[in-house]
Amino acid sequence: MGVLLIAIGVATSGVVAASGITVTELTNEDVQSGQSATHTLSFEADGVSADGTADAVYVEFPNAYADNLSFSTVSFVNRSSGATIPVSSSTNIVDGPDGDGVRETLRTKVSHDADYATDDISATYEFGLSHPAVMETTQYDVSIEIVDSETGNASTTVQDAITVRPTGVETTTDGDDGMGSETETDGMGSETDTNGMDGDDGETAGDTSESGSGSGPGFGAVAAILAFISSVALLVRRS
Repeated sequence: MGVLLIAIGVATSGVVAASGITVTELTNEDVQSGQSATHTLSFEADGVSADGTADAVYVEFPNAYADNLSFSTVSFVNRSSGATIPVSSSTNIVDGPDGDGVRETLRTKVSHDADYATDDISATYEFGLSHPAVMETTQYDVSIEIVDSETGNASTTVQDAITVRPTGVETTTDGDDGMGSETETDGMGSETDTNGMDGDDGETAGDTSESGSGSGPGFGAVAAILAFISSVALLVRRS
């Protein structure tokens, strides 16, 4: 389980827009292919209006997480006072600000009616992801956007926020590469060694067994010599 600490630049629009979005934590950012995991995402943002009108916060994931995203909890607080920023609309899974028709985004609406203009907030989300199956290590971005009713929009993208690694990669084991201790039958009822030797040792062993069998060509030569000697000895005795 890892923790990702990132400070990200922010693109803003509008006058005195919400700004300074900084991701401070993302847990379980390094996972395996197909793994389901619970994640905590924390970030800070400055200048969110406190005029009592609803402001939308989006946490957007890649399309690969459509139908593989579940929401657990969220909280917003004012970083200076610790006061809770009220959630005016519960978090839903929706098509994100990219408007591509894919529901891959968490949307929460907050509304704080205070006697001051803006809140500098800290937000914490807990959610579940079923990570996609991958054949090679793949990294995914996570984007955060605040659409403020008064001060305009702010957004940031954490590049390569989640790393998904492949699983089930086969490894080479002894005996599978032709150099192991297994033996195979050669179809003639005899075993052949599969330990990578070139067969010369087997031939040597065969020669050794043949030399003691009494049936080789060397044995015939010896028998002929003995027969000749016996014949000569017989002639000598007769003479």
